[in-house]
Amino acid sequence: MTEENTDKGSALCPCCGQPLKDGAPKPPAAKMALWMSAMLSGTPYTDTYPLYGGSVHVTASVTGPQRTRALARALTRLRTLRDRAIDRTDDPICLDFVERYDDLEAALRTLAFIREVTVDGDGDSRVYDVDGVVWPIVETIASTPVPDKDELAATLKTTMSALEDLERPELVSGLPANAMVAVASVHQQIASLLSDAGMDENFWRGIRLG
Repeated sequence: MTEENTDKGSALCPCCGQPLKDGAPKPPAAKMALWMSAMLSGTPYTDTYPLYGGSVHVTASVTGPQRTRALARALTRLRTLRDRAIDRTDDPICLDFVERYDDLEAALRTLAFIREVTVDGDGDSRVYDVDGVVWPIVETIASTPVPDKDELAATLKTTMSALEDLERPELVSGLPANAMVAVASVHQQIASLLSDAGMDENFWRGIRLG
């Protein structure tokens, strides 16, 4: 180990001898307690984030194994429908689905990690049950059979109608999409940081090579 690395407090992995990352961020105790509580109860890690000076609160959650599989199936089915629709863009419904696909899929990917949005203002408060909107859509799409040529347009129309609920402010709030994306992304990053926090100095000191 070089003197420079020693001064920085670097450590070598006792297994491979490679330097470990310096300055890994330490999760706040309150976040770690919340994550541990979720782990002990067998529930997905969930937290609430304030926006716009606390006037808006967005509750985000990681997806558990069952929901992760359902979301993967739904996204796969959407891609299959898009590929079928690309070959039929002479049909207005197929063309509309292809043109709107990216936005609709992005909304589904993002909102799958949002549980709830609460907006307070002018003495009034409203809670949007985003979770209750998103997951029935996910389950429906995941279980939708791949249509044959004659049923493609009807299936696409039904699928688009369901996905359009993800863009309705009266159902999922009028919070800008970039704000939803930011919250979902930050929550997943924090969840990853918390899940990796066990591999700290105590972990590496506890390794003994045979």
